[in-house]
Amino acid sequence: MEKELYKTLKNKYGKFSSFAIWAEPSHGEKSNIGNLEIFPEDLYEPLHARFVIVDFGNSPSFDRRRDHQQKDWMNFHSDLPRQNEYKLRYAFKDTPLWGSFMIPLFNEYNTLSLQRKVKEDTDFVESNLQRVKEQLTYFEQPVLIALGGNVYKYLRSYFGNQYKIVVIKHPSFQIKLEEYKAEILKKLAD
Repeated sequence: MEKELYKTLKNKYGKFSSFAIWAEPSHGEKSNIGNLEIFPEDLYEPLHARFVIVDFGNSPSFDRRRDHQQKDWMNFHSDLPRQNEYKLRYAFKDTPLWGSFMIPLFNEYNTLSLQRKVKEDTDFVESNLQRVKEQLTYFEQPVLIALGGNVYKYLRSYFGNQYKIVVIKHPSFQIKLEEYKAEILKKLAD
């Protein structure tokens, strides 16, 4: 990724977007997911937007840290014990998805109240889909990776056939790490 694009994305979207890159685990499969030291100012090489990974809402760390100083790229890098982002780290490592741009479809913590809000507030849905559309203008025809069927439904209905959209299981789905990675690789090959 070019330095100027990285800086633009960081300035405009760094507080709620991120990249599919994580520190190596040090003591267990969930360790170091929240380590943001992997994002130094000059890290551009593994980052790209050939794929844009889209989740329904923000990760738990985003909500928990709202009262604290929000750091750039912290979304999708939760240090909570119940987080599932370790599955993404495992499944994306050494694949074309490693280094991809990651965004929330709805810029709020993914809870039942968010799901209700999405059903009841069309202005909220429209404004968030407009934000996603704006973010995608920075990239040349990325493949959208929907984390789960619900995200796929919104992306397909809003963007139609404007982008190739691939749906994969959400990391909260109960699945062995090896099976999750194999399923993702199969989807990417189709």
